Amino acid sequence: METKGKDASLNQNTQEENKSASNRSRDVANIHNNRKHVVSEKDLEQLNEIGAALTAEKNLDQLLRLTVKKARKILTADAACLYLVDH
Repeated sequence: METKGKDASLNQNTQEENKSASNRSRDVANIHNNRKHVVSEKDLEQLNEIGAALTAEKNLDQLLRLTVKKARKILTADAACLYLVDH
């Protein structure tokens, strides 16, 4: 009888630990998702400049340079590159 009580207690503890781990995972996922959707006004301005250049810039080299430069700023990256594929 005592063994059944211990097994039930262990099973209940395991279920509670699983719930707790699941809740922590959900909380971490929510934090991550919230961070993804935060866009600063400065980032939006950078994206608007890229969009305007797409329609106004006739020099492809200048357009590609501007796009990489602005993307680097938005992503706060040390470096960036753009690969062109000719089909």
